Amino acid sequence: MRRQQNGFVTLGVTLMLMLLGSYGLYRSAEMSQYNVKRFQNALLAQKSHWSAEGGLQCAFGINQTTLGTPETRSYGACNSVVLAGSLDEERLSLMVSGHEVSGGLYTLKSVASEDNGPGKREVAKDVKVETVAAMPGIFKTSSNITLRGDFELLPNFNDGECITMVVKNHSNFFHTDTTTNSKVIVQDGNGYNSEQLPEGVIVDDINKTADLDNSTICNLGYQSFAKVGIRWPLAKDIVEEPNMDMFKDLFGVPKTQWDTVKNNGTFEMISPPDGEVLVTDCAEQINNAFEQGARSFWVEGSCYLQHPSNGTGSKPFNFSAPAEAMPDTDSVVIVVQDGAVFYNGSVGISGLLYQFDTGNKSTEDISSEMLMACSKAGQCIDSSQEKIYQNSAFYINGSLYAFGGIAVDIEGMNFIVNASFIAKYNDNYWKDRLPNPTNTKVTWQQGTWRDFQ
Repeated sequence: MRRQQNGFVTLGVTLMLMLLGSYGLYRSAEMSQYNVKRFQNALLAQKSHWSAEGGLQCAFGINQTTLGTPETRSYGACNSVVLAGSLDEERLSLMVSGHEVSGGLYTLKSVASEDNGPGKREVAKDVKVETVAAMPGIFKTSSNITLRGDFELLPNFNDGECITMVVKNHSNFFHTDTTTNSKVIVQDGNGYNSEQLPEGVIVDDINKTADLDNSTICNLGYQSFAKVGIRWPLAKDIVEEPNMDMFKDLFGVPKTQWDTVKNNGTFEMISPPDGEVLVTDCAEQINNAFEQGARSFWVEGSCYLQHPSNGTGSKPFNFSAPAEAMPDTDSVVIVVQDGAVFYNGSVGISGLLYQFDTGNKSTEDISSEMLMACSKAGQCIDSSQEKIYQNSAFYINGSLYAFGGIAVDIEGMNFIVNASFIAKYNDNYWKDRLPNPTNTKVTWQQGTWRDFQ
């Protein structure tokens, strides 16, 4: 009897242990399933968050590449840009918007919502929108700049934050000495003071050369000075823009669409004779067309400048009195496509001259055309004389007087002025000839990120 009781107790304990083990296993499985579900939800939430961030980046890109304000631009494409082809395409919808906070400051907001659920992730960040001129300075270039004489510029005053030129890289700027004591001088209403010049440079001597009859003054730190033999840092008036798209700045479309601008019916076409690459009467054709009322010119190939025949006007190229500008009521734009610009002497240009390459002609070919022009001018008689002209896209073998602006967009090649370069900023010389005389610059406003969980 006792043995039977012990067996019953053993059986009962075993059953209890089995029940407890089964319950523990069940709870463990249930907890594992809960953790898996929790992980899945966390992953989906994170993916929603990433999608919302993608919408914000998409909106920023749209603001950088299209016209309008962050409040008026269309962001409908962002939904497909961010979600198309992903596993979340059927699960999520993306809504992007922008609204103004205060003058020039806007909030971009991106919301990723589940189509069949309550899940939602929202992120926002502010952007600053600034209006800038298509040509904010006298000179804009992605090429190497070599100046071999005095360089005197009257900048865009820009409310005291003067802009003299825009370069792709500060290291592209060279100032070499073929003229004794040659200098780079940026003029303003009160000249330089001692804080703006290196030791050993006499303020009065520099200011004697400046045009001091203008009341507008550059702020400290916005007026470059350079003198051969004296190292002195460039000031803020020489702006570095590594990601410049000069064609888009001027004409509102990427350079890859250059042919749409060329063929829009606004340009007087200047082309070389069949089978040739130099337009040997480039200045004469342009000046004659100007006399007939043309104001926008497109040169196909290399523009060989020479003094026109008698009777040709002096606008926009002035050879007889290069230091004299034409009235700024006559705005002009001259585009030189896939070619060199050369003149053996001093010349004045009133308007905007823009030189660029489409990628259809190699830099070697453009350099070869420069040597042809040099040879035609009697300057490249042998190989020893050719060396200084090689790899140059723009070469003035004399002084250059520029009224309005010059833009050289042939990366890796040289822009060389072999004597003085005297230039004055005046957007009246070109702004009426451009579709968008001003552009917008959009940048993230630091410290404004908001993440709404």
